[in-house]
Amino acid sequence: MTRRAATLPLLRGNTTLESALEQEEDVLLDLDYPEQRIEFFVLLYSNRDDIERIASYHLGLGPSDTCRTGDVKEWAHGSFNVCIPLYVSKQGQYLGKHALIRFPLPYKIGELNTPGNVDEKLRCEAATFI
Repeated sequence: MTRRAATLPLLRGNTTLESALEQEEDVLLDLDYPEQRIEFFVLLYSNRDDIERIASYHLGLGPSDTCRTGDVKEWAHGSFNVCIPLYVSKQGQYLGKHALIRFPLPYKIGELNTPGNVDEKLRCEAATFI
């Protein structure tokens, strides 16, 4: 009787103990990422009103204009950032205009072990854009 190897979830795909032991890098960090991603997405989702308010300010929208974040299924994430679409309406009329707001993934840039990494990443990216 063959025993099937248990798989563990990663951000992209799964791994087994056998394949993890063959890797040169530490897979233990990678095993925590799926849960940390969910926690971070829940944090962003629960603060979407603040995100919309701040984005509206920076987009120069008036009181009768709105900025709405896209649904979670529209969020795109790569290795180090998550991008959330923003939909802009002027006086209740959707203009077909949208923007993206990008947040660094704190678990991927070591914020837990080295607090301030997220701030440094944002400052460096802002300086690059300027």
